[in-house]
Amino acid sequence: MPDIKLGSLFDGIGVFPLAASRCGIRPVWASEIEKAPISITKRHFPDMAHLGDITKVDGGKIPPVHVMPIYEKLEEEILTRIPDVRIRVQKTQISFANRRVFACASFLPVRKSPDRPRDYLTVTFGLPCRREAPRIDAATEPHPNRWTHHVTVGSPDEIDEELLGWLREAAAFSAAK
Repeated sequence: MPDIKLGSLFDGIGVFPLAASRCGIRPVWASEIEKAPISITKRHFPDMAHLGDITKVDGGKIPPVHVMPIYEKLEEEILTRIPDVRIRVQKTQISFANRRVFACASFLPVRKSPDRPRDYLTVTFGLPCRREAPRIDAATEPHPNRWTHHVTVGSPDEIDEELLGWLREAAAFSAAK
C-alpha cells in the first residue's frame, strides 16, 4: 500500500487522524488551538506535528499531504492568471474571489466513489451559462443565468488550459455582477 499522509485542519481531539490510522493512513500534522484536545492527540499521536493556529502558519513549511500539490498548482495558476484575487479559507472550502466569489476548492464528492481518484480536489466555479464537457461532474442552475459547475481534479496536470479558461471566465462573470 502506498504511504498516504494526512494533515488535519481544526483537529479537535484527533478523530480524523484516528480513523485514518486505522485505514493505514499516516497522520503527519494537525492544526488545533485548544489545549485540552491537543493534549489528547499528542498522547495518541506523539510523532504527529502540532501546528497550532493555522492562520499563523507558513504554508510552505507544512509537510505535504497528497492533495496539496493539486491545491498549490490551482492557487498558483489562479493568482498568476487572474488579477486582484482574494483567497478565503473556510471550514469546508477555500474560496477565490474578486468582486464576489468565482471559484472554490473543496473535498465535495461530486463523482461517485468508484470513479473518484484516491486524492482529489473538487473545483467549483460559476458561469452565466451551462458548459458541457466530459470532465464536468455536475452543473446546476441555482439562479436564472447562473450555473454552478463542479470538476473533480485528481492530479496537478489536470489544472490545464481548459479548466483555467473556465476559471478566467468565472472571474470575469463575477467581476461584472
